Amino acid sequence: MELIVSPTSPFARKVQILAQEQGLADDITLRKLHPIENADELAAINPLGRVPALRTDNGQLVVDSSVICAWLDNLAVSRGKATLLGEGPSACLAIQQLQALADGIMESAFLMVMERGRPPALQSGFWQERRQAAVTRTLDYLESGDVELMPTDLHLGSIALACALGYLDFRHDDMQWRAGRPLLTAWFSHWEARESFLATQPPG
Repeated sequence: MELIVSPTSPFARKVQILAQEQGLADDITLRKLHPIENADELAAINPLGRVPALRTDNGQLVVDSSVICAWLDNLAVSRGKATLLGEGPSACLAIQQLQALADGIMESAFLMVMERGRPPALQSGFWQERRQAAVTRTLDYLESGDVELMPTDLHLGSIALACALGYLDFRHDDMQWRAGRPLLTAWFSHWEARESFLATQPPG
C-alpha cells in the first residue's frame, strides 16, 4: 500500500499512528507530497488535492483520513487485531464523536495557518477569530468532563485528539492551550510518551 502524506499534516499523522498501533506500518510505503509545492502531482492521485490519500495493493484510491483509518482498521481486524473503532453502538458513537471534535480542532487550526500565509492585505481577522474561538470552545468542552477521557484508552478518537493537541503545539504554541486545562494536559502527557506518537512527530 502507498500512503500519500505531508509530514506536517495532523490528518496524515492520525492515519500513520493508527497504522502503527494496528501493526500495519510495514505494509505501507509513505510518499511525501506537499499539497501546494506538489499540487499537480497530488491532484493526479487524489482529485481533491489533499493528504492523506491511500492507494491499496489492488490500486483502489481511498481518501479522507477518517475513511482511510476505518479501512485500515477493518484490514487489521481481518488479521486478528481488536478494532480501534469501538464495539457496539454506544462505544462506536463515543469514539466517532471524539474523532469529529478533534478533527474540527485540526481543521480550524490548519485554516488559521493557511490564513496567516496569505498576503497581509488579504487576511481576514474575522475568520481567524471565529476559527480560534471554535478551537477554544472545543477544548473547553473536552476539559469540562462531558466527554470521558481515559489516559489508557487507545482508539481512533483518542488518536485524533492526540494529533489535534500535538498540532496546536506545533503550529499554535502562542495559544497556550494547556493553560487552565489540567485534565487535557494530564491526558496528553501520556500520549506524548507513546511510541507511535513520537515516531510521527512533524519536522522541526
